[in-house]
Formats: sequence, structure tokens, C-alpha cells
Amino acid sequence: RWLALACGGGLLLSIQRYDAYFFLAPALTLPGFLLARARGSDRAELKRLALPIAAAALVFAVISLPVIVVGLATNVFGFTLQNWSHPYVQELLFSSRNGLFAWTPAAALGVLGLILFARRRPGPGLALLLTLAFGTYLLAASYGWHAAWSFGSRRHTEAFPIIVLGLCASAAFLLARPVVLGSLALASLVTWNLLLTSQVRRGEIPRDATFSFA
Repeated sequence: RWLALACGGGLLLSIQRYDAYFFLAPALTLPGFLLARARGSDRAELKRLALPIAAAALVFAVISLPVIVVGLATNVFGFTLQNWSHPYVQELLFSSRNGLFAWTPAAALGVLGLILFARRRPGPGLALLLTLAFGTYLLAASYGWHAAWSFGSRRHTEAFPIIVLGLCASAAFLLARPVVLGSLALASLVTWNLLLTSQVRRGEIPRDATFSFA
């Protein structure tokens, strides 16, 4: 499993350097994994684990070496994070130019669901939340946080499995509370009405004529 994780991680980094933030979850998991065995005074188990972990690190280094060498030689990593001191987090999430929540509102439910999931399962839940938060910072620090021409937040695509897990947690929360689910459904209809009203008030929709719903 360690070798498979290292191989997958190396290929992930080679294909898309921005996906380096996914390494945070296993990096957070490994110390706790080893600490639990150290507390149990199972030194033999720790020694036995040392070899596959070292082998996994070697496999990761070999697979990701080309992209690291090219990245350092061309300074692409520094170019990638040129906005590290003032990341465009708000734009990345809410901008009309490919913002994650603006173009994919279900992602907001997914993030809320991850918080609910973390309350039930603090270990994996917090690891995934921190991974997503670190990824958001990494992408917002990029020279091109909007990813140029794309339909929505293209660079968040690889994070969708994490977001979908949160979406499932949100769905479970709402299905167990039909009053909340019904209220949200009614609120969406009220919102539609209020948006139409505001467009009429601004003169964008005629008061007494047929118009295009577009």
C-alpha cells in the first residue's frame, strides 16, 4: 500500500504540479500511525515498517524526479507561487471568473459537509479539510489562479472526490432533518422570486411585456 501510494503520488506530481497539496493527508497520517506503534513499545513493528516506508520514499523520488529537475531548472515552482504573500483566495472561490463556489455551488455544500464529517470522524475529517485548505492556498498563490479559459474552477477538478465525500455528509445530515431540507427548498424558490423582483426594480425586466428568461 505504501508503494502504491508513493507511485500514485509521483505520477500525480508529474502530471500536475499543483496537485502537490494532496500529499498533506498522508503526511498528517503517517506520524500518528508511527506514534501509535511507538507508544505500544512495538519496536520490532517499527523496524519492520522502516523498510517499506524507505522504499516508498525512493519510488516517489524516482518517479517525480523528472518534473522536480525540470521545475528547478526553469524556476517554474517559484513562478507558480509568485503570489504566495497575497493569495487570491476570495477570487479563487467566489469570482465570476471561474470561482469554485460561483460556478459550482454544490462544492460549498461539500465543504460544509466536510465540517460535519470532521465532527464525527476528527482524524480523517480534519486531514481532508486541511488538505483542501492547503490546496486552496496553493492555487490562490498561483500566477494564474483563474486557470485561463476553463469551465469553472478547472484546477479544483482533482479535489472533487474530497468535495463529494463532504457532499454525501451534507446529504445525510439533511435527509435526517426533513424540516431543514424543506426549508432550504422553499428558500431557493423565494430567492428566485427576489432575484426577479430586483431585476424588475432595476429596469432589466419590463413591467408589462413578454421577455426572454435568459
